[in-house]
Amino acid sequence: MIYPAAKVDGIVHEGEDVKVGDAIMSPHITPGHTKGCTTWTAKATENGHTYDVLFLCSVSAPGYQLVNNPKYPNIVDDYRETFRRLNTMHVDVFLAAHGSMFNLDEKRHAIAEGKPNPFIVPGEFATYMKKAEAGFNSQLAEQQAKLH
Repeated sequence: MIYPAAKVDGIVHEGEDVKVGDAIMSPHITPGHTKGCTTWTAKATENGHTYDVLFLCSVSAPGYQLVNNPKYPNIVDDYRETFRRLNTMHVDVFLAAHGSMFNLDEKRHAIAEGKPNPFIVPGEFATYMKKAEAGFNSQLAEQQAKLH
């Protein structure tokens, strides 16, 4: 099915919260994967506990030209700044653009089995970021080595 293009009714800037129903979402510009990549944070409350929730845009660079990229010359600097910023964030609940990034299928099965909330995983985001940053650095080093 083909849908009509969405109509832009405003531009969201860093630090300008957006209210969606009762939820307040905060945008964080996290370029690299795309120039306009935006990660969102919000608070969620369950059983009297408030959690920091993060919706990650992406930090992968699948097949991207990181070295001497004429279409995105500052791609490496953008990734590095994005990694730096994201690594400072406190995250109780990690969500992302693709379910595979945060083990959605496993979490859905855990819910179906009646297990405690599987979305609250201490350290999950930090572990994801370490792996993602290591992968990025490896890809960058490989491309830089080809220049010499």
